[in-house]
Amino acid sequence: MSPSRLMRILGITVILSLFLTSCGGQQATPTTAPPAGANPALTQPAGPPPSGSPGELQITFTADRAQIAPGECATLQWQVSGGFAVFLEDEQVEAQGSQQVCPGESRPYFLRVDMGDHMEERQVDIQVGGEPVEGPPPQGEGEAPPPVGETPPEGEIPPQDEIPAIGVLPGPSTPPTAANVPYLTVEGETLTLNVYHPAGEENVPVVLYIHGGGFTSFNKWEGQHWASYLLPWGYAVVSIDYRLAPEHPFPAAIADVQCAIAWVRQHAAEYHLDAQHLAVAGSSAGGHLAALAGMAGASTAPPLPWQPSCGAGSNLQVQAVVSHSGPMDLKKIVSTPEGREAVVAFVGSACEDPAPCDRASPITYVSSGAPPVLLFHGAADDVVPVVNARDMQAALQQAGVPVTYVEVQGAGHVFPLEGGQMQTLRQFLDRYLTGH
Repeated sequence: MSPSRLMRILGITVILSLFLTSCGGQQATPTTAPPAGANPALTQPAGPPPSGSPGELQITFTADRAQIAPGECATLQWQVSGGFAVFLEDEQVEAQGSQQVCPGESRPYFLRVDMGDHMEERQVDIQVGGEPVEGPPPQGEGEAPPPVGETPPEGEIPPQDEIPAIGVLPGPSTPPTAANVPYLTVEGETLTLNVYHPAGEENVPVVLYIHGGGFTSFNKWEGQHWASYLLPWGYAVVSIDYRLAPEHPFPAAIADVQCAIAWVRQHAAEYHLDAQHLAVAGSSAGGHLAALAGMAGASTAPPLPWQPSCGAGSNLQVQAVVSHSGPMDLKKIVSTPEGREAVVAFVGSACEDPAPCDRASPITYVSSGAPPVLLFHGAADDVVPVVNARDMQAALQQAGVPVTYVEVQGAGHVFPLEGGQMQTLRQFLDRYLTGH
C-alpha cells in the first residue's frame, strides 16, 4: 500500500472517531423482546434482579364475596408488604388497594409480587351462579311451623326487642317449633335448646347455631334471627345454651357443644331432621366454638385435651362450619381490651403461658379431615383482630381444606351480614349440605 493511500485511511478513521465522540461515544445496547404472548409487565427482565432487598413478604388477597349471581360484582382487596412491585392480573397496582370485578363466569383472579428473582402469586376464586338471595318473609306471612315437638307455652319466649340480633339484621319474629328442650344435665345444671323447623318440610338439613357473648353472656334466643333467614332457605336451626365462663371455664363450653351435636343425631327422626347434613355456625365467641367443634370433630384432628360432657363414643363430625368474627387463635385477641377480658374469663389467663390458649384455639386442631369452612370477618374489627381469620384461612388452605373467606373492608366486630354476604352464606350451605 502506498504511503499516500495509508494516510488517507488513517485520516478517515480519525474523522469517524471524532464524530462518534461528539455524539456521546455510546454504543447501543441490544434489547431482547419478551416472548410472543407474554405480558411485559410480568416478564422477568434480563440481567440482575432489582438492587436492594425485597424485604419480608406478607400478602393478603381476599374478595368481599366469593360467590355472586350473574350480573353482580365482587370487590377484590389486597395488602402487600415486601417485594419490588405488585400486579393484579396484568396491571401494576399499589401495594394496598381494592378493585371491583364483575365476571360473567366463574374464574380465578391472581395477585403477583415481584421478588426480584421470582414472582410470588396468590389466587382468589369468584364463583358465578345461582339466584339472588331473598330475605326472610315479612312478619305474618308464610305458613306456621309444623307441629313438631313441644310448642312453648305463652310467656316463655322473650319479647322480640330483648333478643339480640348478633351477626344478622333483625328478622321477623320466628317462634321456635320446640323451645327449651333439655339436651344435657351436667354439674347439676340442665342445658336447653330451641328447634326451628321450616314449615311442611321433612328430613331437612340442620344448622346448629351457637350464640356469642364473649364466652360469658347471651343465650340461645339469639338464634331466632338466624332462623328467620335460614328457614325460608329450607334449613332447620337448632340454637343452644352452653355453660358460661368464668364459672365454667374451658373446656366446658366446647364439651357442651359436642353434646348438642350428639343430641341432634340422636333425635333427628323425632324432629324431622337430616342429621347427616349438619353444619355448626356462630358469631364472635359462638364462631370460635363452631370452628373448634368442626376442627375437633374431624377424624384426623390431633388428640383432644377434653371429652364431651355426655361422654365419648358419639359421631361428632359435622359437614360444614360458619364462623362470623370468631377468634381462631386466642393469643391474637388479648391485644384488645374486650378480647383480653374474654380470654381471661375463658381460659383463666391472658396467654402469658401460650399453652392453655393453644389448647382452646380452633387453629390448633386444623387437619386435612376438617370440614369446609366459611369465614366472615371485618377488616376493622377492634375486638377480634382480622389476623385471626387470615391466619385460619392460610392454615386451612395449607391442610387442603375447602375455605371461603369474606373480609369486609371498614367493618368492625360482628357486623350485620346482608346482601352479598347472605348470598355467600346460602350458596355455601347449599353446596356442602345439599350438594346444590
